[in-house]
Amino acid sequence: MALTKTTDLGMITISNDLITSLLFEAENLPEVSGKLWISNGKGRVMGVMAQLSGREKNTLFQTRITRDDRIVLSFSVVTQFGASIKEVTKAAADHIAARLTEFTDQKVDSITVYIVGVRSRHTARRNVKAVYTYD
Repeated sequence: MALTKTTDLGMITISNDLITSLLFEAENLPEVSGKLWISNGKGRVMGVMAQLSGREKNTLFQTRITRDDRIVLSFSVVTQFGASIKEVTKAAADHIAARLTEFTDQKVDSITVYIVGVRSRHTARRNVKAVYTYD
């Protein structure tokens, strides 16, 4: 769902494509690459952003704006077996928070990362949540 905010200048909308591209950008960070993959809530790894339909992009994340105009974002991932969930999810969340603030000039309140699977030979379903709050 696109973020929309009404100001005295009019309606401001942050595109789903921007948020989706930030998710995939974070997936390719050196400290995250090969250890974390963006997925839908059921654990299906999404692959390449260009191949996603509009409907698939909308299922990758949930967003809202708090009363004090801060962004709340949540998304799902699959992690590599043996990778530190805390390290890879924090690196991805911190990068996304910084880039969202850079692009929108709005502060991020929190990012919730749902770890829905762990990949080794096969993907094992998990139900773990990591929440990162920002000042």
